[in-house]
Amino acid sequence: MKFFYSILLALILNQASAQDIIYPTTGDKIAGKVVSIATDKIKYKKTENLTGPDYSKSISNVLLAFNATGCYLVFSDKAPISDDEKAAFIAQTPAPKSTDVIVDKNGGVSAVNITGIKDNTITISLKGKPKVIQKSLLIFMIRKDGSHQLFVDADKAIDFLVNAKDKVYQLTGRAIVAATPQTIAKTAAPAAATAATMATTTAPAAANDAELNVDPKQFEDKAIAKVKQFNDYVRTIYQASTSRDEAKKAIDLAVGLFRSEDSKVEVSSISSNTKNALKIRFYLDRMQMKSKTYDNVKVEYANINYASKFTQGADGNWYATITFVQKFEGFIDGKMAYGDKTKKNLQIVLKKYDKIENGETKKQWDVFFEDMGIVETTKV
Repeated sequence: MKFFYSILLALILNQASAQDIIYPTTGDKIAGKVVSIATDKIKYKKTENLTGPDYSKSISNVLLAFNATGCYLVFSDKAPISDDEKAAFIAQTPAPKSTDVIVDKNGGVSAVNITGIKDNTITISLKGKPKVIQKSLLIFMIRKDGSHQLFVDADKAIDFLVNAKDKVYQLTGRAIVAATPQTIAKTAAPAAATAATMATTTAPAAANDAELNVDPKQFEDKAIAKVKQFNDYVRTIYQASTSRDEAKKAIDLAVGLFRSEDSKVEVSSISSNTKNALKIRFYLDRMQMKSKTYDNVKVEYANINYASKFTQGADGNWYATITFVQKFEGFIDGKMAYGDKTKKNLQIVLKKYDKIENGETKKQWDVFFEDMGIVETTKV
């Protein structure tokens, strides 16, 4: 009898800890157990009462859901979900996996062994040596026990989750499939990956040490110089006296400093605590339109420093954060109509790119801007 109660207690504890997580569009999280997924709604039971009533959410109000195994569904037109996937998602039960997985902001998917987690970093074991990775460089991670963590808001993680899905499931064996003998056989192989295969997928950064050998210190001054260059472009764009063609050229040059057109810049004002993230070109186009609001604009930059030095990401690139203060003043009829001072964090990446010389493509390293965030905005 004592043995029976021990087994029962273990089952209850496992049920309580093995929970699904639903991410609504409201930005919060719902912990429980998904019981059904229809075309228009998802039904679930709450963690505190798994034998209680069903609750439901409209699919249009849900971004994504993780189950207790680490599998996930993204509710987006970009990722149609089959009935088999829905059924398997609900039916799966937790089972330990052979590897942890991290996905970084470059979309890189890496099988790793996570040995420690702190407020701002995670530590992985790479070739038997510890390697510290900033959480700010990551999108999400899935642990061996099926638990997961998003390092960005769910709506910002969606595209990464969709693009990384096949690779994540290949590395972990967490394939969303119908539970038939045929599909079980198909999904067994990834879970039993050999040590040689894991060595290949564990660390893209270590794929070719000679090729990736670079001293990031050589680029620290260049990164600061590019920040100052960007600030010069901003001054040009903001001036009401700048012609349309000059502004367009400055915008193109400023965008070229960023890793891609999808890089984001946060904006705010002293009248609101709300921060909005805009794609870089839209941000600069908006700036050029606003330049006509004032007769004259003064933009000054100060305290350009490194908040964190370069650290290597799982994708082999190097990342750092630069902080600076932007002071903006807009004048009408010689009087300041608006002024603010904003402290910003700019994430930069040192990566390889293709350079064509005399018809020959060569790999070279250079620094690019990733995303620009706001620490605080105060009145001038």
